[in-house]
Amino acid sequence: MKRILITLLIILILFGGAAIILPAIYKDDIMQIVKKEINKNVDATVDFKDVHLSLFRSFPHFSLGIDELSIVGKGDFDSDTLLSVSRMNTTLDLVSVLKEEPIQVIGMDVNKPDIHIKVLENGKANYDIVEEDDTVSSATTDTTSTSGEMKIVLQKVTINNGNLIYDDATIPYFMEINGIEHELRGDLTQSRTLLQTFTKAEKARVVYDGVEYISNVKLDLDADLEVNFDEMKFTFSDNVLKVNEIGLEADGWFRMLEEGYDMDIAFETRRNRFKPFLSLIPAIYQKDFETVEASGNFEMIGFVRGKYSEEEIPAYHTEMKVSGGAFSYPALPDKIEDINVNLTIDNKTGQIDDVVVDASRFKFAVAGNPFEINFFLETPVSDPYIESEMSGNIDLLNVMRVYPFSPEVDIRGELDVNLQLKGNLSSLEKEQYSKFKALGYISLNSVEYQDQQYKVEVKRGQFNFSPEYVDMTGLDLAVGESDFYANGKLTNVLGYMLKDQTVSGELKVHSQNINVNELMPEYEDTSQENDESKQAMEEGDTIAAGEAVKIPPRVNFVMKVTVDEMTYDKMNIKDLAGKVEVKDRSLTIQNLKMNTLNGEMGMTGSYTTLEDLKPTADFDFDMQKVSVKEVAENFVIIERLAPIVKKSRGDVSVNFNYRSQIQPDMSPDLSTVNANGNFDVEELRFEDVKLLSRLGEMLQIEELDNPGVKNAGISFEIRDGNLYVKPFDMKFNGMKATLGGKTNLNQSIDYQLQIDIPRNKFGKKANKALEDIVGEVSKLGVDFKPGEVIPVKANITGTVTDPKIRTELAGEVSDFKENLKDQVNEEIEKKKEEAKEKIQEKAREIIDKARKQGDKLIAEAEKQAEKIRQNGRKAAKKVREETDKRAQQIRDKAEDKGMLARMAAKEAAKKAKQSGYKKADKLEEEADKKADSVIARAKKEAQKLLEEARKKADKIKE
Repeated sequence: MKRILITLLIILILFGGAAIILPAIYKDDIMQIVKKEINKNVDATVDFKDVHLSLFRSFPHFSLGIDELSIVGKGDFDSDTLLSVSRMNTTLDLVSVLKEEPIQVIGMDVNKPDIHIKVLENGKANYDIVEEDDTVSSATTDTTSTSGEMKIVLQKVTINNGNLIYDDATIPYFMEINGIEHELRGDLTQSRTLLQTFTKAEKARVVYDGVEYISNVKLDLDADLEVNFDEMKFTFSDNVLKVNEIGLEADGWFRMLEEGYDMDIAFETRRNRFKPFLSLIPAIYQKDFETVEASGNFEMIGFVRGKYSEEEIPAYHTEMKVSGGAFSYPALPDKIEDINVNLTIDNKTGQIDDVVVDASRFKFAVAGNPFEINFFLETPVSDPYIESEMSGNIDLLNVMRVYPFSPEVDIRGELDVNLQLKGNLSSLEKEQYSKFKALGYISLNSVEYQDQQYKVEVKRGQFNFSPEYVDMTGLDLAVGESDFYANGKLTNVLGYMLKDQTVSGELKVHSQNINVNELMPEYEDTSQENDESKQAMEEGDTIAAGEAVKIPPRVNFVMKVTVDEMTYDKMNIKDLAGKVEVKDRSLTIQNLKMNTLNGEMGMTGSYTTLEDLKPTADFDFDMQKVSVKEVAENFVIIERLAPIVKKSRGDVSVNFNYRSQIQPDMSPDLSTVNANGNFDVEELRFEDVKLLSRLGEMLQIEELDNPGVKNAGISFEIRDGNLYVKPFDMKFNGMKATLGGKTNLNQSIDYQLQIDIPRNKFGKKANKALEDIVGEVSKLGVDFKPGEVIPVKANITGTVTDPKIRTELAGEVSDFKENLKDQVNEEIEKKKEEAKEKIQEKAREIIDKARKQGDKLIAEAEKQAEKIRQNGRKAAKKVREETDKRAQQIRDKAEDKGMLARMAAKEAAKKAKQSGYKKADKLEEEADKKADSVIARAKKEAQKLLEEARKKADKIKE
């Protein structure tokens, strides 16, 4: 955090210093200087719309205002905005601006700042943008020199309607605070001073390691700080932090060190009433909280004491107690009462493994149904030891009697829990099950939940616990029209919950009916309906809101699935059976068989959702004798790239592999589709295909209007938004034809079609043209007779809906006549070409001999170059191995020193690896350059031999 503050301070200084280089009247010049100076000294793009200079806004001082300030990252943070500010006003001492003395910054007012701090997994941060420069350093420390420099004498800083996001993937930690209002008052010119701060935030959210610990709470902080700038120590007392309705009083001090922080802070609740505690529960705080009637006592006390750095964390202690708690809503008949909680979180040493969590009592009663939990955890890192008991029976209908659900919500059924856990997790890892106690069950009976969108019914669900596994003896579940029956075993459930280990399971899942359309979350396209968005859709771009289905990490499930009937989009599927595996953020399908599309289909492949990458689908399909019309209607990529298929009737067998990225609505991103495969056609009929009808009209051949295709094998490939059809042979109503080409996502087409048409199929005009040609050719002394079958070539372009066709008979009949003349002339020229060919052959021999000599030179050079590269790679490999060994030693040394020490060691190991790998890369790069030089010389010599041979060949041709 200190580095962030220093970064923002330097940016402020650069703004102020650059802006006062010229007199105030030169506004445009100042704007250019400000932008130039800022961008020269930071590794980011800094911009702003306008600068305002005024003597009246803060008279008798001088005011500098900046509109629409933005700082946008570069490199790994390209297009990521670190800071955007609607308007920032800085108040400067007028005398210091006019005289030859350091410029004094008195106050600052920042409106609508959005700060997005981002740290990648490799530790690189988007706020680390200030160039290492002596000039910048001196600007931050020297406040005694003359004009152009700055002196901070801030008396007031205000922030209005600010937003802050801190996203650190190294921890991993995410914090978002919205609606920030902040005011700071005090004299910053003294080494010791009193600062008064007032801070409010409308909404704060904290997520750590995927778990949301704070959800949309309000913050209100009123703090007076005694500051010692020489020691960078901040002391406070009687300060109040309000989180929703809970007020915490804090006393102590906080000091910034060269590396990290030091602190001694104690805190406790301001009032001991129970109702403010309820404000921390989002479901209660956001639902008529002001009407809640509550009784009982709540208190929390604790401290944080010690140093925080990359190698250590402070000790801490927190106690929370609730006694005699109860609350109810006046409009409801029952209440939750007998709420008693004793929770202690203690860490005396500052080592993560020394934390102890003791929830010795957590009990409550829902409309008279008691429920009780106790929980104890220690050594959570090295070998978690856990003691826990959970027991209770709750009639879920009573939940609706104590909490005001929406009118459309209905909940009922029974939850019965009786569970005991005790022992070290290592006992389970070593399969020493006798040393770990795990007994009990969780049972669900006739549980129903219904709202406007879903109806979920658990007829029965039984989970029996043992040290070895959790046995799911039978889960009978219905969601809307879909039903599921599952049973199986789950292993390492505690390792999954406590040590980020993988939970495994073997399950059998059966369903009589699944309606996937009903189960899929509704997708709302938030893009505006304008020409630009429509064009993007036509071009296959991704326009999406929300998020595609994510496969969770650390889950390894193998499921045998059987489904009697399933509806997916427009597809009706029956007798589905296969194996599904969930592992490493992927869902893998193995040999899934089903009856669909009036035929049979087999499917193998995976759906993968890796972190920070778009989901991808990679599948192989094998369809046997399916309806070609239904294939087009149910596979959007086929309908988009080959709409002619939708107007086809008949059965085909299709075998193809498919890969693409997946959009948030779970449809394929068409621009990323890559596929190839084969269509095998026994018999296919076309209905109302404009392309074939137009071709038939042009050639006056009725058989081309809605023709049929028999016994055709079609190979295709989809890549870069194009469907490529390899030329294939077929018959149109007895006429042999060959077709090949491509279709683009934008519906443009480019195909080549050749049809061997019997002469008797042509119209009168075409046959008359043939007879005229024969007569004219005979006058030239050439014996030429057109055959009974005339090959007609057609180039088909335009779009699917508006094809353009050019053939030998396109337009006037004379086009075809000229084409036949060309065929005769080609026959006459043939003999001339035969004589030339002998001369060409001799010339080719000379050139080929030179080329072979050159190839030999290049081959020998490549062998030498490969040896150079191998030596370079061998040396680089040795350097990398030594680097990996050194990085591992750094990590091993910190293994037993706690989470922060391991995080610091991880970062140090990364830097060591980066340095070592850079040296290795340089060795390989130098070897590659040397090898490339050897090959280049050989190629140059080979080219010289070839040029000399070509000169010799040219003389022979003359």
